[in-house]
Amino acid sequence: MTYNTSMANIIVVHGFPGSGKTTQSKRLLKLSTENCPIYHISAGERLRAIRTGEFQSRYGDQVNKPDAPKMLDHNLVNAIMFEYVSSCPPESVVLVDGFPRFKDAVEPFISAIQEGDHNFLGSLHLEIHLKLLDQD
Repeated sequence: MTYNTSMANIIVVHGFPGSGKTTQSKRLLKLSTENCPIYHISAGERLRAIRTGEFQSRYGDQVNKPDAPKMLDHNLVNAIMFEYVSSCPPESVVLVDGFPRFKDAVEPFISAIQEGDHNFLGSLHLEIHLKLLDQD
């Protein structure tokens, strides 16, 4: 796939569901400055917004097909994520939350980073310990 390119610095935020990916990413947005703007995209939030019509995407028809599987193809999700990344100003930092989620999605994600001349800065892995869940 070809992306509308605008070089961005990408940080992937991953972890199990409920580990705080979106919460912590939104907190990191407070570090944004005029010289280093920070943006955030959550794969789950973006897909829900497309499905409900809250967000218009050029991939909306594919996401909302009556026979579309609940778990969308990683190439389609990749395209949706980079639709957003490519809209961010050059040299910004983009926190990508919840994608790539599976091993098969990593290679297309890396290819899209390279194709868009983006810069992969690294990843943050969040875990929540079961002891925290057991506390009242």
